[in-house]
Amino acid sequence: MSWTPGARGIPMAEIQELKKKRFDFLKKVYEVTGGDENVWPDMWEIGSELGYDRELTEKIAQYLDGEWLIEFKAIGGGIKITHRGIVEMEAALENPDRRTDHFPPVNVMYVGQMIGSQVQQAGSGAVQKTELRLASLEEVSALVELLKGESGDTTPILEAARFEISVMSPDHNNERKRDLFR
Repeated sequence: MSWTPGARGIPMAEIQELKKKRFDFLKKVYEVTGGDENVWPDMWEIGSELGYDRELTEKIAQYLDGEWLIEFKAIGGGIKITHRGIVEMEAALENPDRRTDHFPPVNVMYVGQMIGSQVQQAGSGAVQKTELRLASLEEVSALVELLKGESGDTTPILEAARFEISVMSPDHNNERKRDLFR
């Protein structure tokens, strides 16, 4: 982790992670209550569901209470979301690309299926390394032969293989590649 000093010498990455956990906690409170101020969930259960220990749960709840986003309502962990907490959460969810008074932009990404790819989500100085192994032409040819025996019709298989090979190979004029699937 790179160390960029934040408040009291705490690395910025840790501060950003704490903000994310605060957001996740308030979002969970919002979801559990359905945005209803009259529903009082147990903060310990919410923290536990998010994988937070009691110390972190208490630290997050204290912050959110201090910002008037939640209120402590019952001894033993009963809390409620406040009107201000509801407004804050709905603003964050309705405008995910905009920050709110208390939280950075919400970044929601839905990926139905991703194969052989990756997503990086981080700051401008982040580094990501990936090593991909591309199938050899012989391996692709063997797969096509295997699939020929199972389905009989190889046209869709051959078209997909031709496309994959053309995308994978930096040498688009490779005679061997072109001849392999003719």
